[in-house]
Amino acid sequence: MTLYDDLRNQIEEIRRLLNGYIAWLKTKKVGENEPGTKLVIHEFPAEYLVDAE
Repeated sequence: MTLYDDLRNQIEEIRRLLNGYIAWLKTKKVGENEPGTKLVIHEFPAEYLVDAE
């Protein structure tokens, strides 16, 4: 097995683990019913001044 094949296998394993973790997190939805989760924060956009020369 070449170095490339070994790295490819490790990448696929990491990808599989990460996708499984993300799927697990989606099922948990921690904080969904916590106080304040329905609040929306509105901020005014910052004004940027550009010196055009």
